[in-house]
Amino acid sequence: MSEAMASTPQAARGKRVPGATYRLQFNRGFTFRDAAALVEYLHELGITDCYASPLFKARAESTHGYDVCDFNQLNPNLGTREDFDRFTAALQSHGMGLVVDLVPNHMASDLSNGWWFDVLQNGRESRYASHFDIDWQPLKSDMHDKVMIPILEDHYATVLESGKLKLFFEEGAFLIAYYENKFPVTPKSYKSLLQELGDAVTEEKTLSRLAGNSGDNLSQQQSKLKKLHEKSALFRKGLTTFLEQFNGKAGSPGSFDRLHNLLQQQHYRLAHWKVGPEEINYRRFFDVNELVSVRMELPEVFQAAHQLIFKLVKDGTVTGLRIDHPDGLWNPQQYLERLRENAPLAYVVAEKILTREELLPPNWPVDGTTGYDFLNQVNGLFVQSGNETVFNDIYREFTGSSLDFHSMAYASKKRILEFSLASELNALTHRLKRVAISTRQGLDFTFRQLHAGLAEVIATFPVYRTYITETTHEPSAVEKEQIEAAIADAMARNPKMDHAILNFIKSLLLLRSPTDADDAGKKQSREFVMKFQQLTSPVMAKGLEDTTFYNFNRFVSLNEVGGSPEEFGTSVEKFHQYNLLKQEKWPHSMLSSSTHDTKRAEDVRARINVLSEIPDEWRSAVTRWSKLNADKKTMVNGSPAPHPNDEYLLYQTLVGAWLPEAEILDEQKDFQPRIQAYMYKALRESKAHTSWNDPNPAYENALKEFISKLLDNAPGNAFLKDFRPFQKRIAFFGQFNSLSQILLKMTAPGVPDIYQGTEMLDLSLVDPDNRRPVDFKSRHQLLNELKSRQQGGSGSNSSLKELLPEGNIGKAKLFTTYRTLNFRREHRELFEKGNYVPLTATELGREHVCSFARSHQNSWVITVVPRLVVLLNAGEEQLPLGREVWKNSWLFLPQLKPGEKLRNIFTNAIVTVEDRDGQSGAALGDVLADFPVALLTNVMDPSVV
Repeated sequence: MSEAMASTPQAARGKRVPGATYRLQFNRGFTFRDAAALVEYLHELGITDCYASPLFKARAESTHGYDVCDFNQLNPNLGTREDFDRFTAALQSHGMGLVVDLVPNHMASDLSNGWWFDVLQNGRESRYASHFDIDWQPLKSDMHDKVMIPILEDHYATVLESGKLKLFFEEGAFLIAYYENKFPVTPKSYKSLLQELGDAVTEEKTLSRLAGNSGDNLSQQQSKLKKLHEKSALFRKGLTTFLEQFNGKAGSPGSFDRLHNLLQQQHYRLAHWKVGPEEINYRRFFDVNELVSVRMELPEVFQAAHQLIFKLVKDGTVTGLRIDHPDGLWNPQQYLERLRENAPLAYVVAEKILTREELLPPNWPVDGTTGYDFLNQVNGLFVQSGNETVFNDIYREFTGSSLDFHSMAYASKKRILEFSLASELNALTHRLKRVAISTRQGLDFTFRQLHAGLAEVIATFPVYRTYITETTHEPSAVEKEQIEAAIADAMARNPKMDHAILNFIKSLLLLRSPTDADDAGKKQSREFVMKFQQLTSPVMAKGLEDTTFYNFNRFVSLNEVGGSPEEFGTSVEKFHQYNLLKQEKWPHSMLSSSTHDTKRAEDVRARINVLSEIPDEWRSAVTRWSKLNADKKTMVNGSPAPHPNDEYLLYQTLVGAWLPEAEILDEQKDFQPRIQAYMYKALRESKAHTSWNDPNPAYENALKEFISKLLDNAPGNAFLKDFRPFQKRIAFFGQFNSLSQILLKMTAPGVPDIYQGTEMLDLSLVDPDNRRPVDFKSRHQLLNELKSRQQGGSGSNSSLKELLPEGNIGKAKLFTTYRTLNFRREHRELFEKGNYVPLTATELGREHVCSFARSHQNSWVITVVPRLVVLLNAGEEQLPLGREVWKNSWLFLPQLKPGEKLRNIFTNAIVTVEDRDGQSGAALGDVLADFPVALLTNVMDPSVV
């Protein structure tokens, strides 16, 4: 098969839809060679396609690859081209594909980025000047034709006069150094520098000739200077003296005049990092100064950025693309259409965050999303919705925090606009002002009024963005509803604001240009709308995901990317409706339960969800813990730290991420720093008591010390003595949630994705914790043991129960994944083309089972998983197996006939369809007799042994 794949053009092979993907995070510690060694294991696990993090050249210190420096070069940190070819050859030898994460929205504003370096050196004359989204004529006239680089640790003058900025010479080039950063000097500065250098090296005639030769371009000058430096000791000595004098002397401000004047001549301005949010003049990825947005809408930029990836797609090396952050693009649909034109047979998914009932734009030529929507749907199944009110009470009592999620999100987005993205809001307001003054309707609107109105509309915008383009005649019905909802909300929140301002903005967003607008005014109006769309997305992401989700801690397993924490759980009926819609519209969309972006791994969420079933126990526990730990707090600014809201987050985190007892002692030294690092990030993201831009070391240290005391293994630690048995109970029930959600993921309509390591118990938290190395060797070894067990005929009853020891579901999860994915791979049409049929049950099964069938022609596969197992078991810690637990509960199988036989692929047990009161079905106690989840099929050939 490998030779066939390698020699057959992709067009001849047809479009490849993965059966199941496995996400790998590449970095210096995990390279192409490491990945090649894993292919055999992934194939045995049942994976059909490897799903790679960005593979193109990134910053030298990058740990994730999203800071791309060269779209057309593989990342040398990951290995050589030969290493990459060996990896892809290994995939092809097993008939496996490769899905690559593509980052079209931004690049690293790093000096190793050749495009960016050229822009800094040559300014608007650079051939790459239009490649980046730079405002070359910002409001401040002193910044015209310059790029602000907010990198300095302190105010510019302080850094300059302390001698931390230096002119230096390297390989024939003059550069400006700031620590390890080396900024270029514009060609126009070379003439004056060489003239001054010539005065210092008076005997060197070659130098004066070089300075006067205006016909030489910069590279020629640098080449001659390099040779001169190599051969002339006199030049080297004079250069050293010149640079010492030019760079000034600390304590003598006047000695820095020449260096300051040189810096003023450059096409960039080095500034204090705190200046960035307000005055930066290039669009960033969110508020990250180190990531500069690319103008991918320009055909020449698109072509320049996709040469290598299209070559890899064309020759079949890459079979799929994951498009990162399309919402940041000027015109996402245009980009995706161009992508599809060049890669018509590639599997393409978009990292699109859908809010609540939002759907993926139907005109996008993609196969679906990266699966955050599925993640939140399936997670909600294991939350007991009926206990929402009592959890509201517990949260309010413990923290005193507000339960008004929408107001919290609104305030967070306003804060982001005021601080992190202030420059973007100012720039957009000036666009709006230019539109306003071009029409009589807006002549009296002041900048301040327009600024305030825009902030309100953006803060109330209900989705990440709309998708109006240059050719859109009017917004879609859904977009109209979104725009009108935002305006109505803004008006309701601000009754004293001049609503004429908001109505003016509304008209523009609805593409109703002022009646007296000329062609230029209409063009400005459309450009305003397009830029507006590029700002609502980062404001939503930073305000909701990275602020509100770290403040609204009522029930943190719901605080996930694309989630709606105010919705307390998902009903089985809603889950079925979601899957039916997916089956109809996006049958090949990716299905995720953990990703590199999730705030906590699937097994952490699975445990926390158990709390929703035991509110009284939870209330008692956190009340006890708060009292036991009160003396561990530190007074900061007159109040005990940490605040109860942070403390409440910490207790949920510990319940979810606590290591199994067998591992906790060995890994305790790592566990405590992990929790401290997670809470440190959570604190700064929440921006309540500290933040990235305005850190509060006293509060942060107080929390760090609090965690250290909480997790002290000393015999007298009353908290741990009380916490451990409670957490062990949660872990016992959480294992069933874990098994249920992965089986649902692997059998629902779509392409299941396994994030690295999560085929076993994974208790990771937000990045970088979830990028820790994975022990693949032990996983492969365990998989071989499980395969041997199955081949030896030990696949049912007590042997399967042995896979569930003390809440550590590593073996059971690996077994479930292996069996399901291999069965799926052998019966792809059943899953890729099969109908989705919701199934119902009686009595206990009505509330405690989620079940559906997939049918294609005469083949059936039926998924059966338990939910809310604490309530099912009446609180008893017992496996949810057999008729003792399920009593007389019955699973309806209306499309099967009595007497038909179904095989459970996990136990190989046969379940016979029976008749009860004229309806076909099976007793749930028989379906779930020996293993907590079941996958039944009428396909009797033992395809997976």
